[in-house]
Amino acid sequence: MKEYRGNFEFENGNLTAYNHDEGRLTPKTGGSYNLEYYLKDHLFSNRIVFSDVNVNGSINAASEILQEETDYPFGLQQSGFNTRALQG
Repeated sequence: MKEYRGNFEFENGNLTAYNHDEGRLTPKTGGSYNLEYYLKDHLFSNRIVFSDVNVNGSINAASEILQEETDYPFGLQQSGFNTRALQG
């Protein structure tokens, strides 16, 4: 069961995420946290979600872009951008 308490998300009593204005924190095993950042458009829709997964201080587009949303002006979803990064 998923619960929301303010900016905190819990699932079955365990913290799964803390949301903030620029992204969210998700717990990793071992007690540390993964920082995910959102790049938003002028309508405040998330366009790109990225994280420094390997904690080297830079973002590698091939492996650290977690989600990308690119729409045509009439709403249809575009595809083919950073597909290498999104194939898991």
